[in-house]
Order: sequence, then C-alpha cells, then structure tokens
Amino acid sequence: MTTQLPATPDVPVIRTDFSDQEAWERIKAGIGWVTPDEFEANVSFVDDPVFAGATVAELLAAGPDRPTHALLLVVDETTIRSAEHPILVVDLGSEADPDQGWPGEAAGRSFRALPHTIQEIENNLTIANMDWGDFADGVDEDGVRREHMIYGRVEDLEAEADD
Repeated sequence: MTTQLPATPDVPVIRTDFSDQEAWERIKAGIGWVTPDEFEANVSFVDDPVFAGATVAELLAAGPDRPTHALLLVVDETTIRSAEHPILVVDLGSEADPDQGWPGEAAGRSFRALPHTIQEIENNLTIANMDWGDFADGVDEDGVRREHMIYGRVEDLEAEADD
C-alpha cells in the first residue's frame, strides 16, 4: 500500500474491511453515540477502498499525524464480523522528552473497544486527560474494552433508555 492516509481534523476511523455495509453503518452509529452529558467522539470516518485489507503496520507507515492525533481507530475484518463490532484502537506513540526523562513510546500498541466506548477513549486521550493504560488496562480477558467508565456496558444504556 503506497497511499497516504488523508489529513483529518479529528481522529481517523479507517475502514479496512468492505464486506458488510450494514455492519459499517451500525459501527458508525455506535461510535457516534452521544452521552447523556452530551459528549461525543471527535472522529473522521475514512471510507476508501484503497485501504481494504491494510494492516496496522501499513496504516502507520501511511502517515497518521502524531502531532495532530494520539490514536488511530481501525474497522477491520474482526470488527465487521463480530456481533459486538470491537474496534481496533491503535496508539500513535509519543516522542521522547529527555529534559523530562521521558523515553517516549513507540507507535502500535493496541486493544479493542466496543463502539459506545470510543467517545470516552478518544476524548480523554486526545486532550491527554488520561493515559493509554487507563483504557488498555481495563480490557476483558479477550482484549476488548466493553465498559464506558461512567455509563457502563451498552446493555445498561439500553435498559436505562427503556425506563
């Protein structure tokens, strides 16, 4: 893959699997969930078949802008085919700061998160309100983050809406 990722004003959500348009629409709707406190994910959807089948390494090489974004969100085959649609959340790393004794962090760490949790992850990592570990350490045994720190699991949100 030689195509560069487009510059986006918000965290890019890169679609790499084009096998199910309805699943893609459900995923976008889940990411677009607005919290009861009216917070929402600041993302830009990149829906371009040129990225079909791209790996994380290829996407990182395609140039996500680290000074602009802290993370990259990938909607891959696992995301599309799973009923829960766990999105791949990829850390873009950080540069070393020798004056502060910070060695930096290489890009590429990742975990998966359900669509309704993306708002919390994106909002807090983008403004450095929380650290990568605050989210990565909260995944279930299968490597998926299912709970929003404030609002819980999506089933809890649906039950609350029905009341």
